Amino acid sequence: MYGHNNFTLVANMMIGIKKAVDSVLEYPEVRAEDYKIVSKFYIVPWAVLNDKENMTKFRNCKFVDYAPQVFHNIRRIFKIKTHEYARALGPEQLLAAYKGNFMGFTELASTGKSGSFFYYSHDSKYVLKTVSKEEFHFLRTILPEYYKHVRDYPNTLIARFYGCHKIIFYKSGIGRSKNFRFVIMNNVFSTGKRIHSRYDLKGSTAGRQVLEDPNAKMYLMIIIDSDATIARKELDLKGEGRKFKLEREQRRFLLEVIKNDSIFFEKNNINDYSLLIGVHNTEGEESGRPGMQHLMADHNTIRMSSSAALIVRLLRRH
Repeated sequence: MYGHNNFTLVANMMIGIKKAVDSVLEYPEVRAEDYKIVSKFYIVPWAVLNDKENMTKFRNCKFVDYAPQVFHNIRRIFKIKTHEYARALGPEQLLAAYKGNFMGFTELASTGKSGSFFYYSHDSKYVLKTVSKEEFHFLRTILPEYYKHVRDYPNTLIARFYGCHKIIFYKSGIGRSKNFRFVIMNNVFSTGKRIHSRYDLKGSTAGRQVLEDPNAKMYLMIIIDSDATIARKELDLKGEGRKFKLEREQRRFLLEVIKNDSIFFEKNNINDYSLLIGVHNTEGEESGRPGMQHLMADHNTIRMSSSAALIVRLLRRH
């Protein structure tokens, strides 16, 4: 059953995350050897009581924490307190909230088109996402450059990675082990404001339209208007006649951030990236009329995140 299997997986991930976070020591600066540190420990696999298959399938599991000191410092750069992070991603919140009722759990969990599994923390601040072996190794390869970038440019719009882990389940009797590689990231749309629409912008118009079929355009518009999780593209934005108005200083600041992020992408041979924008309508919400949107200095009106294909495949929408 979907709820049982994934609930069990997330619960064990959270047990490992809690122990890993509690084990990290405080160092003011990242050392060269910190990128190579791999922390491993065993945990007793936990399963929901009515998930009898998983209760007997695995005898134990190993949790692997990659570069824990580096990610600890990344979280500190973004002003994330260790005890709040551990509480949001620890097993207590999950187990206390649902107690066998999977309705709430399935609202926070989903499976993407690539087969990746997503779980949003109960406070919606963090996203736990399983990734492929290639994506996992790529992130580890660029981690030194990534850390330097977020340290030097804390206002970066590049996806924020807070942890890089693997959990391995060892089967009872004869059978191969099963492992899951996953990362923990920020949820860029974690805001008290409702996100009415999203845009995924690459700066190109070739094939950049969700509403490509004229015969289905009206039907698709109804679906998109009713589902704010669908990201529109450049030609959709142009067709709506919507513009984003920025004050001069805000525009200068945003362009500087994008320039620095683009240099990072170029340096790491990443040539496919996009800007993800979320819009909260401050006027005409009920009518849904497109209008001039204002970018607020506190980013409450428009939420933005930049991502790159090999990094960004970790961010791919469901």
